Amino acid sequence: MSSRFVLKTLDTEIAENFEAELVDRFKPHYNIEPGSKIPVVRYDPVQKKRFIHLLHWGLVPSWAKDRKLEHNNFNARAETIGELASFKSAYKQRRCLIPADGFYEWDRSKTIPAPYFFCMEDESPFAFAGVWESWSTTDKNGVTETLQSCCVITTDSNKLMTKIYNRMPVIVPLKNYDTWLDPMFLDTSNFKTMLRPFTAQPMKAWPVSRSMTEGKNSKASCVKKMGMELNLVEVKRTAKPRKFYVPS
Repeated sequence: MSSRFVLKTLDTEIAENFEAELVDRFKPHYNIEPGSKIPVVRYDPVQKKRFIHLLHWGLVPSWAKDRKLEHNNFNARAETIGELASFKSAYKQRRCLIPADGFYEWDRSKTIPAPYFFCMEDESPFAFAGVWESWSTTDKNGVTETLQSCCVITTDSNKLMTKIYNRMPVIVPLKNYDTWLDPMFLDTSNFKTMLRPFTAQPMKAWPVSRSMTEGKNSKASCVKKMGMELNLVEVKRTAKPRKFYVPS
């Protein structure tokens, strides 16, 4: 998966769609990159409610001596997340959903990599599978620094994505939200089917301008179509527009 995604839906609507309490407010952003504060949906088993907080994108394990690992830990591979020291504890008990309206990936087959934007057919929001951690350190002066961070889980590409790249973020179907978020659900072997590539049928993609890679460009023009949509024979689009995408 690339290191950029889009969340343009209003925060109040995201909270409504995810049936979560909005603790931290956030604004629409068309070019979110690692190191940013991003909205994350988590479940509190004591209050029996979902909450949305802003977490740092780039996971720092609780045992880390410093924050250096965050630069490599904005993504975690589904195939190894349960084995690697940086992620396995979070994978077992600190899973989360990361709302998105779409994400970018680059076609590296070209001399100059060309960016594409991927989203749902009706352009409604959906959720990446993620994990989160809490980290803290105290310096020699007794000053404590704390950080709550997260990362996005990736898997093999689907039939639409594979034309551009061989990886994509794990997209969690609505029916699996409760199980994925529940920290009391410890049998991670049941997550293998959740971490498979999302079906290509309800998705679409199109090329966008390379200007979206310039500096801190986060304007709506980042997702403007700069050519024809990817058109795969095996991808048939029949879904009707809905307020919030509900995968089967």
